[in-house]
Amino acid sequence: MNEQSELKEQTANMGQNYSRSTYTSFAVMMFGFNAMIIVVTQQYPFFYESLIGLDIGMMFLASIVYTIWDMFNDPFIGHLSDQKTRFTRRWGKRFPWIVGCTIPLLFALVLLFSASLVSSLGSWFLFFWFLFFLSAYDGLLSTILVNYNALLPVKFRSKEERTTLGAFIHLFMMLGPFIGLAIVATLTPDPDSYMMMSIILAIIALISFILSIPGIKEEESIRNAYFREELTQEPFLPKLFSNIKDCFELKPFIVLAIVTLCTTVALALINASQPYYVAYILGIKDTESTEYGQMIATVAFPYVLTTILLIPLYIWIVKKLGHSKAFKYALMLSPLPVLLIFFSLIFGAQASLLFVMLGAALWGVVGGIIVISRIPVQGDFFDLAALKFHERKEGIYLGIWNFFARLVTVIQIGTLYIIHTLTAFDPEAPIQSDPALWGIMAHFGLVPAFFMAFAALVYWKYWDLSPEKIKPIKAELEKIGI
Repeated sequence: MNEQSELKEQTANMGQNYSRSTYTSFAVMMFGFNAMIIVVTQQYPFFYESLIGLDIGMMFLASIVYTIWDMFNDPFIGHLSDQKTRFTRRWGKRFPWIVGCTIPLLFALVLLFSASLVSSLGSWFLFFWFLFFLSAYDGLLSTILVNYNALLPVKFRSKEERTTLGAFIHLFMMLGPFIGLAIVATLTPDPDSYMMMSIILAIIALISFILSIPGIKEEESIRNAYFREELTQEPFLPKLFSNIKDCFELKPFIVLAIVTLCTTVALALINASQPYYVAYILGIKDTESTEYGQMIATVAFPYVLTTILLIPLYIWIVKKLGHSKAFKYALMLSPLPVLLIFFSLIFGAQASLLFVMLGAALWGVVGGIIVISRIPVQGDFFDLAALKFHERKEGIYLGIWNFFARLVTVIQIGTLYIIHTLTAFDPEAPIQSDPALWGIMAHFGLVPAFFMAFAALVYWKYWDLSPEKIKPIKAELEKIGI
């Protein structure tokens, strides 16, 4: 057998005929991790501002410092994870990173919500506590997700496999928040309650990680391919800068970076606004009662329910329209549910709950289509880039996308800071002014609607990877064995 035939055969063996157990094992990691991500994103701004008493301006400053650090950290880690090491031949390129970062991540999670232990040491100590453990949590999580997502297009190579895996991942991503909501339902507006919440989330994430190990292992054919793909060896830093330059020469990369930023900001703002909505608009803030946590779970429940129950419909829509069109149309419809949430306050604080829950349900529908179609959409870009550069460099692409996604922290806290300052929001006041109440609804619905509309506009205007363009790219990749 000549070298070309061998390459073709080995490439064909990569990502073919995976069993349901492999799909399940690969995707189950998102069960515990997404439960953790959703709850942390939802709870930490309220926890630090309203319960610990850290000034929102200091939180904003910490988020800026963290983002500047992340500007260098994410691309660096992404590029570093693309390199072959002494572990690659035996363990793979991605698996060691995921394994090595998981336990430290879970410790950072628990310590992030243990700020009550040091709250008596003053505002600046709290500032550095918040900055350090938010940076540790987010940096470790970013490293894990970069390598997890970089493994996906290498292991699951066809459009059908990626769509199927997208459905499995979406299912576990939405089952995770069910557990997350159950944990949130036990919360009281008390710091010790939040510490216990973080411990439970860490245990669930650890179990999900252990169950995912068979699925995220890189088979021998994948490990061998890593040693075929790199055509030239360059010094580390020059190659890093060269790879960053390569990224921004590809228009689809820039489009997905902007879409990733906008959708992540919108979701983060919606999640973070729910505790404020329950505590200050619905007026449920009794520190001795779990009614607070139960109402947060009630508000979020329709979103989780529609995303899970309608998965067969989402898969049918993605297959019927094609993943690119399904992604585009879902983005275009996504501002409508959150605008409904914003305007619900017109009907009064208590009556708004029905419209908020309806908006959450509709947000779950468009969100479900976006999540399932996003994986094959990203896969199209990865294939285009692999053919252009004759090398799989998903780590650097995802590292830079993660930097854009991590901008969510400064935008999320910055939005709360600006709106709360302009509307004279007082976290210690049991009753807020009308401008403060509308401010909460603005970062709950109006601002997320703007970001989703901008994401839809950018994707509609500039995405050009049609199925007709992707088909010969896949054929050429199979031919050259990448």
